[in-house]
Amino acid sequence: MRPKYAIIFGYNEYAKQITAHLESEYDKVISYILPHTYNRLKEEEKKDRFEFDLSDNWDEIGAQYNEDEIIIYCALDDDAENIFLTISLREVFKTSFIITLGQNSESEDKLLLAGASKVIPILQTTANIITEILEKPVITQLLHDILFEQSDLKIAQITIKKDAHIDKKKLNDIAWQEHYGVIVIAVVDKELSTSFLFTSKGYNHALDAGDILVVVGYDKDIDALELEVGESYETYWRNWGR
Repeated sequence: MRPKYAIIFGYNEYAKQITAHLESEYDKVISYILPHTYNRLKEEEKKDRFEFDLSDNWDEIGAQYNEDEIIIYCALDDDAENIFLTISLREVFKTSFIITLGQNSESEDKLLLAGASKVIPILQTTANIITEILEKPVITQLLHDILFEQSDLKIAQITIKKDAHIDKKKLNDIAWQEHYGVIVIAVVDKELSTSFLFTSKGYNHALDAGDILVVVGYDKDIDALELEVGESYETYWRNWGR
């Protein structure tokens, strides 16, 4: 059974990006937010958002959901809190798929032992993206523009639509910069769904409808590529960490 609801614990920039990406994928995206952050939200921002505490009675939360109908994301800032949260959730949601963010790869084993189905190491993933950008033939100004300038340069995600002409083609067989004016820095395989395939690692991935391309480019080029091969979801990396 495909999950109907996504439940996200935490309200940092990573959690916000996850929420924005999942809103079109599930019937509802529900956020649980720690008190010190929840109390700062305006009333109109609290739709489908609820306050929770790590000392909560988890059975009460568990009683609200069918564990086979949900997917859970643990996105707290602190690894120790994420470990405790993951343990608590796994006790209640025995079969739910739980994805937990970790600060680095060293925390992965602890989070898996705590009951996470999948761990995404934030620092490693971010470092891989930066490395990927720097290893491509782009000048330092490109990275500067992405992070600091209010230009139309961005990093965006484009989901390959069914019957797109690049469906079934090998990633490295396509002249992305020459034909489309963009740089592909990663692919999210639809079959893996939670894994980035970074192109600097030498993968020549066979593209499929439903795969997500993570690209660097300007508005006009990304818009043209979106019209040709799929739909886009923009990710403004310059806002992360603020």
